[in-house]
Amino acid sequence: MASTSVAAYFLMTPVIGFSVLVGQYLFTSGLNRALEADYLIQGNWTDPEVIPLDQKGQPIDPEIIKTIRSKALINSPEKK
Repeated sequence: MASTSVAAYFLMTPVIGFSVLVGQYLFTSGLNRALEADYLIQGNWTDPEVIPLDQKGQPIDPEIIKTIRSKALINSPEKK
């Protein structure tokens, strides 16, 4: 009876380990992207302005981009 449980342990351990490895590979990149946050920080040390950015690197609030462009920190895209 003890040899059966030892054999089951040795057979199941690699299966569980491989399952965890595959699960980590599948979920880590998506989870990292979901928890990732980008910010644009501008201004001086005493009064910094922190602007949250979306996944494309653009400010989340569309009104903020007008303020940034007025300060010439981000140039308007060139029209062709």
